[in-house]
Order: sequence, then structure tokens, then C-alpha cells
Amino acid sequence: MNDNIPDFLQDSYEAEVLENQPEFTSVLVVTATDKDVSLNEFGALRYQMSSANSAFVVDVKSGLISTRQVLDRETQGRYEFTVCP
Repeated sequence: MNDNIPDFLQDSYEAEVLENQPEFTSVLVVTATDKDVSLNEFGALRYQMSSANSAFVVDVKSGLISTRQVLDRETQGRYEFTVCP
């Protein structure tokens, strides 16, 4: 049974990335816990972006967020997105 919702260790995360960094530059790691993880097969925690995001990618197992492309501050200076466990 999966009766506990995952909790992130922080309410929100912020990071800065210098422009013109290569693709797949590590940005930060988000971390959530789930009381069901060790109880049964429903406890496998997987991370995903809540909506399509062409600039960043999250590793489904580790929560590592990386750039998916070279970022250009003149094109877009700020990114906001939601990661769901």
C-alpha cells in the first residue's frame, strides 16, 4: 500500500548557473523522502519534471538536475520549474 506522500527536504530550491556552460552541467540535487520506500514495491521514489522543460533535466533516481542545453542569459535570464517525486 502507498499511503504516504513524499516530502522534499526543503520547500524550494534555488541555484545559479553561469551562461555558456556545456550541456549536462550539474546544477543541484533535490531530495525527497517517502515513508513507503522500504515498506513495499510502491515505495520506489522517482523524480520527474511536472511540465515539459527544454532547458533542464532531472535524473529520475538521484534527483540531480542538469542543464539539457547551453544557456544564454540574453535569451532567458531566469528559469522556474517544479520537480515531483
